[in-house]
Amino acid sequence: TAQSLFGTSALLVDGTGDWVTVPDSPDWHMAGGDFTIEGRIRFNVLPSGTEKQTIVSHYEPNTDRRSFTFEYDNNSGAPQFRFFYTTNGTTNQFINAPFTAALNTSYEVSVSRVGATVRIFVGGIQYGTDYDIGTDILHDSNHVLTIGARGRTLAGPNFLFNGWIEDLRITKGVGRYSGNYTTLASQFPTDVGFNGLTIGSPQFRNRIQNSLLFREFTAAPADVDGYGQVW
Repeated sequence: TAQSLFGTSALLVDGTGDWVTVPDSPDWHMAGGDFTIEGRIRFNVLPSGTEKQTIVSHYEPNTDRRSFTFEYDNNSGAPQFRFFYTTNGTTNQFINAPFTAALNTSYEVSVSRVGATVRIFVGGIQYGTDYDIGTDILHDSNHVLTIGARGRTLAGPNFLFNGWIEDLRITKGVGRYSGNYTTLASQFPTDVGFNGLTIGSPQFRNRIQNSLLFREFTAAPADVDGYGQVW
């Protein structure tokens, strides 16, 4: 799309019927170890009121299959990036990073767990305070990973993203950032041995082949209007 930072395309989702799902995998089960979730985003429309827009989630609403969600929350006019997780599949634990986003601006965002501490960064700068996660073990949801929305139900997902998502990388076992850092001026590399999958990279496409789906549900998951590689 026209707003791609690297290469020729980014994922564009419209906030109403667009999102991507990736089959459940041990790569999404962070357990009690270090991890990093990061990507480049650009808003087409900002949330208002109590609206939220989800970057990525491993979370099925209203069930005991909730693991984690990374989103932007307008929070009734006190906007923030927010990461939340469960240890039992139902009870959310929230980590908030106050930040006022703007249109026509690309942001590199990340959430990183290093030992007992979780931090959220925007543009390589930490926002919010260190969160003491202790020895918490994130719940092992067997739900799909959802990009651009929070989970998926028969009625569709919740809190859809409206804008562009590019170069999304999920790294299990490595907390990449323990303090402010310099952002890359290129696409994220995929680290051999780090379980780091960069969505959009040839390594990712080769890893999951045709299981990356672009779905537009009109009523229920059986109503799929489009599918296939979208990168």
